[in-house]
Amino acid sequence: MSWKDDGVLVTAASAMASLSTEGDREYLRITGTDFSVGVSLAVATPTPLSPQPFVCGQTTAGQTVYVSYNEPDGGVLTATPTCTVDVTQVGAVGGAPAVGTFQATVTTPDGATKVLSNGSFNLPLTM
Repeated sequence: MSWKDDGVLVTAASAMASLSTEGDREYLRITGTDFSVGVSLAVATPTPLSPQPFVCGQTTAGQTVYVSYNEPDGGVLTATPTCTVDVTQVGAVGGAPAVGTFQATVTTPDGATKVLSNGSFNLPLTM
């Protein structure tokens, strides 16, 4: 998993993907961190989850999307309404990986923006 953090490439030292079903919804959760910053993504639809784009503030019926950025000081910034997560392969536990791309803009507590761009993931799934 990697992304550009205000134009600077970040490659996750640790990353994981999980797929779960909760009631009638299926969730794909992706988390990646290096030694100072991290990104968390979550998307969901009614079961079954299929490859599709998720756009903050423009979700289609039944879609959920969440993107957060973990700052070096431990703070968490949520990307709303500017984010896109494009799941190109949902994957399967013990089989194909979860694959996709993401981008987001988050606002810092002092009102500045941080741009996460060219994000990608290709990770084996866990339950």
